[in-house]
Amino acid sequence: MSKPKQKAKGLFKRPGSPNWFIRYADRNGRICRESTGTSEKKLAKAILDKKRTLVAENRQLDVKKVSTATFYELCEGYWESHGWTLRANGIRNFLDIWKRGIGNLPVREITSTRIERFLNHRQSSEDWSITTRNRHLTMVKAVFNWGCKRKMCDGNPTDTISRDKRAEEEAKRVRYLTTVEIECLLELASDVFRPILLCALHSGMRRGEILNLKWSDVDLRSRLITVRSAKSGKQRKIPIDDTLFSALSKLSSRFGGEFVFPSPIKPGAPYRDIHHTWGRLVRKAGITDVRFHDLRHTFASHLVMAGVDIRTVQELLGHATLAMTERYAHLSPDHSSRAIQALDTALQSDTKTDTVSSPTAGTPPQVVHS
Repeated sequence: MSKPKQKAKGLFKRPGSPNWFIRYADRNGRICRESTGTSEKKLAKAILDKKRTLVAENRQLDVKKVSTATFYELCEGYWESHGWTLRANGIRNFLDIWKRGIGNLPVREITSTRIERFLNHRQSSEDWSITTRNRHLTMVKAVFNWGCKRKMCDGNPTDTISRDKRAEEEAKRVRYLTTVEIECLLELASDVFRPILLCALHSGMRRGEILNLKWSDVDLRSRLITVRSAKSGKQRKIPIDDTLFSALSKLSSRFGGEFVFPSPIKPGAPYRDIHHTWGRLVRKAGITDVRFHDLRHTFASHLVMAGVDIRTVQELLGHATLAMTERYAHLSPDHSSRAIQALDTALQSDTKTDTVSSPTAGTPPQVVHS
């Protein structure tokens, strides 16, 4: 009894086509299916064998070679070749943020969806502004473009992600808390959250800088806070005023804790639940259109209104340029009106009555009316 013929592995036909199709794995393990263009089984088998030979010899001309570079290698290559020239713009800190967020994945596995999801997550969890989100998108786009030129990646996954056009509107946004709003928030805040608010209001530090602040960077004796992981990449020192000194001195985390504001849930970790806590607090206080980042805006604005020069405010905020400080340190319309009114009163006083000394001794001074 003759044995039944076995089907040739990797050869098959599709309904409606007289030609044979082949199935094989390319050098990257992906399954390829294609037509041989012939109805002769023997010739189709020869084509399949040829494809398998090319794959085995790593000389498959029909399949594009895929880079095996990882995202860490891409970031480090960008830094070593180009990024080190941008230290003033915090490129090292930027790369660290993306390496932690994306992980050491093969570059070919990083999709636009993954990048957009990470951007959205950071915008919500770290209170990124639209401008900050756009800046990160621009920088990661540059990293992938650099990698494409060096054949480390086949394409730029950020090409399909658009910048948020609301950034220009946000740049013009004027929002800081009044003294009444500040008092209301501090009164309603919990004992755990109140010191965080005071730190933001009296130091102007960013949210990430506050939550990652360690006691090793707080010198209560000299009354100085050292911000090491600043957005600009440069560390800065911030004086501790009486209010903040009192708040920090009362924290139990001083005794054996690493972080100034530790998590009440996870021992050894920093406080993280800002988004929900802040949202509940402002709703309870009845305050609208305000973000946690606006506490930094409040710090800068009240300093300017108190007469502190803009250069000093720039130094305290850690801004790279003066223009950035002017964007945050707006003066309130009421404060500006009072200043103009004071000038108007002063000028009226000078012009209404101007005393001129008489050239003749003993003659009373003349009064010149405008």
